[in-house]
Amino acid sequence: MDYPKLITPIFFALLAVLCLLIARFEERLPDWFRMFLVLSGVLFAIVTILSGANWLARNYASRLREIRQAQAITPMSMMLDKLHMMRPDQMELAYQIAAQYEELGGLPEPVSKLLPPYGHVPRSFVYRWANLCDGDNCPPIRSWNDGTYERQYAEALTKTMIRFGFARQSVGNKSAQWIDREQAFRWLGVRDA
Repeated sequence: MDYPKLITPIFFALLAVLCLLIARFEERLPDWFRMFLVLSGVLFAIVTILSGANWLARNYASRLREIRQAQAITPMSMMLDKLHMMRPDQMELAYQIAAQYEELGGLPEPVSKLLPPYGHVPRSFVYRWANLCDGDNCPPIRSWNDGTYERQYAEALTKTMIRFGFARQSVGNKSAQWIDREQAFRWLGVRDA
């Protein structure tokens, strides 16, 4: 769609002024031609007013739409508004949400995938990972070969446990250490191994 431009009313305003000035000050022209110039000038003035009003209405509507979009309440803006008003202790509770699993159909048997912030992890791997936990340590990521899906899953699970405060970041060649293993396993939906 071609939107109205400001050059259109300016152009017709200049034509109207030119026609009216020539009709007013050029006395050597025949009367009928001067009358034609006056009528043309008036016609161009009307077109100027109409095209100017069209341009103003279009720009007003566009600006109004932008303002309404900026003021619109969307689910994301509501969530951000609520997060903005939270105290730090409330923010910590917001991170303690339950783990979400997505059921993937169309396979010989249903497969569940954990949806942590760092990627999808099959539920079967979550159980295997939980079984490899020993005492106070998460399973070391180096247990899986570089570039394999299992390593990506282990990295995603470990990062998720650290982000939600269930484990501490690994130091040196030690794996991440548990802060609250029982709560982490409840959050993941697995029994303590």
